[in-house]
Amino acid sequence: MQNIKNILIKIYNNIITLLPLKYLATANNIPNTPIFQLKTKKINIHLIPILIVLMILCGVIFLNTSVTLGSNKISLGDSSLTEMIIEKESTQNLTHKPITTKEELQVISNKAPLSFAFYRILPGENLSSVATKFGLSMATVLSLNSLDNAHSLSVGQKILIPTRSGIIFNTTNKESVSDIAERYGISAEQTSLVNALTQEEVQEGTTLFLPDANLSFKAMAEILGFQFINPVPGYRRISSHFGWRRHPILKRRILHKGIDFAAPIGTPIYAPKEGRVVSAGWNGSFGLTIVIRHNNGLTTLYAHQSKLFVKAGQWVTTGQRIGSVGNTGRSTGPHLHFEIRKYGQARNPVYNGLQI
Repeated sequence: MQNIKNILIKIYNNIITLLPLKYLATANNIPNTPIFQLKTKKINIHLIPILIVLMILCGVIFLNTSVTLGSNKISLGDSSLTEMIIEKESTQNLTHKPITTKEELQVISNKAPLSFAFYRILPGENLSSVATKFGLSMATVLSLNSLDNAHSLSVGQKILIPTRSGIIFNTTNKESVSDIAERYGISAEQTSLVNALTQEEVQEGTTLFLPDANLSFKAMAEILGFQFINPVPGYRRISSHFGWRRHPILKRRILHKGIDFAAPIGTPIYAPKEGRVVSAGWNGSFGLTIVIRHNNGLTTLYAHQSKLFVKAGQWVTTGQRIGSVGNTGRSTGPHLHFEIRKYGQARNPVYNGLQI
């Protein structure tokens, strides 16, 4: 009994400073007595229930803190990698100190088939520049950090950077590594390697990193906030912009109602947005041309093609191949002439939702 009393007195002396001075003084009938002097006074039996409650609260706080630190293993700040990846990779494949250069990332990449590192966004940087800086795809940075808006990055924000391109994938049912790899056009062997998989079948609810995989055209367009994806991915150079210009063949000033993407003959052309094909065939000076009607009064035009893959009346989905770059009609070289029209009026694609 004496031991229990001594323990209570020690606890009382250690945490009594957590209680308000006014209340303690009143409880002990010692008005205006400094807290440090209260430690020498006889313990008031009426305070024991309060002390027990405080002990329980302190224990709960301590346990909760331990669980949080134990499950996360490392503070991820404002990064948003899935919990499973955190538990799976943080203790062994995650560099704690933020990196600043591609060379630092390359050093890390030599340690394991797949590793992650922190990076802090600098002034003037955006998703595209960060991805380019580390030789990664934009889809990689978007997926790994669960970003649903590419324009939400802010200066000082901490994000996760992997040592290779790829995306996060969550299985919704039991399936094989081979099936997943085939669906995304990637190596099943590499997928098993970077995820340390020892079996062919993957259980439902498993989070994987798919090396070299990309998000769908539609998903990228939505995340990037664009209405239209680039119809010729990989070819961003505009050889002729929207606006008034001296026509290279007619030799007079006319309005160029679209933009020209310079690309080799045969380069695939993809529908930048789902819609209905209005026309597909020869269209005078435009040569082989396709016009697609979208929602909200929008139509798009694709001219000077070498081959068409769709017909009038056909429904096309975002990212579906519709034709090939060519040099038909009135043209000075291989390119895609692309237009966006709103209720028949030509709009500058660069400023009307086109991802370049």
